[in-house]
Amino acid sequence: MPAELFEELHDTRTPPAYNWFDGSSWRASSNGHFFDVISPIDHSVLGKVPIVTHDEIDTAIKAAHVAQKEWEKKTLLERGKVLQLAADWIREKEEYLTNLLVMEIGKPA
Repeated sequence: MPAELFEELHDTRTPPAYNWFDGSSWRASSNGHFFDVISPIDHSVLGKVPIVTHDEIDTAIKAAHVAQKEWEKKTLLERGKVLQLAADWIREKEEYLTNLLVMEIGKPA
């Protein structure tokens, strides 16, 4: 799981508009609709999450089923490497993620 996988997670606007994952890439919803993630602390908009269509939900679920079958074929060592890469990404983004969660949940760290 290279860090590049997350480059298209959202755009560069403030607040960011997020995309959804179709199993191979991050995409904007075809309907162009979003809902705002509002901070309970100051009522600011932290981000915009796409309101996906039924077809997009079906696409994501089908992709998840395919991915699960591939994941089952991985050895314990291969799975561990993927989890280590995910942990590395989280550590790299720790400050950003901590601040975002504090703003989202409304409780200080």
